Amino acid sequence: MDLILVLDLGTSNTKATLFNECGTIVTEVFAATPILFDSDRMEIDQGLLWFEIKQLCSKILVSVPAGDRIAAVTVSSMACTMIPVDADGNSLHNALSWLEKRPYEKYTLPFLNRFIAGYAIAKCGQYPLTMYPAFKIPWFSDTYPEVSKKVFKWINIGDFIHSKLLGKTDTYYCDHSIASRSMLFDDLLKKWNPHALREFSIDESMLPIPLPAGTILGQVGTELTVLGFSDKTLVVLGSHDHICASVGAVINTPERVLHSTGTSEVLTTRFNGNDVTVPARCWLNVESSAYSADNLIVAFCCASGQIHKSFEGVFSCSGAVETQKLLSAYESVGRRPVFIPPIRAMLTSTTGKLLDIPGIFDSDDVRISLYEGFALECKRVLDRIETVSGTSTSLIRSVGGQTRNDGLTQLRSNILNREIERSNDSNITARGAFVIAAVSIGLYKDIIATAEYLYEKSAKDVFFPEKKAASRYQESYEVTYIALFEKGIYSI
Repeated sequence: MDLILVLDLGTSNTKATLFNECGTIVTEVFAATPILFDSDRMEIDQGLLWFEIKQLCSKILVSVPAGDRIAAVTVSSMACTMIPVDADGNSLHNALSWLEKRPYEKYTLPFLNRFIAGYAIAKCGQYPLTMYPAFKIPWFSDTYPEVSKKVFKWINIGDFIHSKLLGKTDTYYCDHSIASRSMLFDDLLKKWNPHALREFSIDESMLPIPLPAGTILGQVGTELTVLGFSDKTLVVLGSHDHICASVGAVINTPERVLHSTGTSEVLTTRFNGNDVTVPARCWLNVESSAYSADNLIVAFCCASGQIHKSFEGVFSCSGAVETQKLLSAYESVGRRPVFIPPIRAMLTSTTGKLLDIPGIFDSDDVRISLYEGFALECKRVLDRIETVSGTSTSLIRSVGGQTRNDGLTQLRSNILNREIERSNDSNITARGAFVIAAVSIGLYKDIIATAEYLYEKSAKDVFFPEKKAASRYQESYEVTYIALFEKGIYSI
């Protein structure tokens, strides 16, 4: 039987998941992603990451059933985590994580002020985020001028791993979705955007070649064959992890929205428009899909994982909140602090604000306020998505670690006032990457049909909004939360 190996490069963990051709998981192993984090930097040691991936691959090989073979390997990757490499393929610096904040003040903020005043780059479907290479590359060039002279290419961390799998350092590839997350891509023509390149003085020759997800790049190189891979094993171009998840959850219509939770709160749905600047002006991001030439809206609401960690230290609010407290939380709205997530374009140096703090409250109050704030911000973003798409969302498919909590998922359903379908498949992202690769090597014919078949087979739970709770949260949303933004999106 043919097997497909998916390498999922996450912010916290890197997973290797082996699927058989039926989409069943044979085995999976993981290791902590070697992130270098302190008050001044958010970097990843890509050399150590590749070493860990080879160790994971060795463990995977042991689990291959007799008579089966790994036919293909692909990558699901975080985006906007950039590495400068020289002409010989040597890394010149640690990977700058998507959480990197140092370019903000000098590079992102000036452009952001112009954007707020009405300026927009032609054919650009992204609003300004510090994570984008459009800001990181100029920052790096000015901060490390001598090193920048040696830069041959700027590649995403997923592009780096693809090159390692192939054993090639002369040519680099990225899929259209990773290219979308650069603020330098034309999502309609599927090529680098000359208007954006001129805006940020970036030479197209320093960027990887953009190709559709699922493109077969070649066979594995020496480093993998030494481990025991066949030299016939294909390397298939993967995609951004959120895009892989959108395949796994079958988000191919504006009526469906994927809600991803964990490191960040993200909403994803299909975008049917032709003017990609429209979502950008509404503070939404357009990103190329992996199932066709269509585009998706991928809207980052907040970096919830980092926020939780920050508040745990200050308020000692670790641990789970009792389910009953979450279900009855609407009854005490107004008697807890109001939490406003850091909406300033994912600026990771702020963790948001607690407002209207009462004289007496406990750690559970803070945790519930955080959960409510995340959901209220998702609701605000969902309103903008529906305005842009002209379509009302009928179903939210929710995935991620936090969905395991029934009370929290019900809380979200109440606040969003939407039906939430929770997939019990904890590997929805890797499964989406599997589908992309399986179609590319001929195991299946159609990405959406295959994804739909596998999703329908998986176990799911459905949560419906409770009328009284939804009504109370809607009132709080209109009277308190939205009122804080009357002066514009940056009023907080």
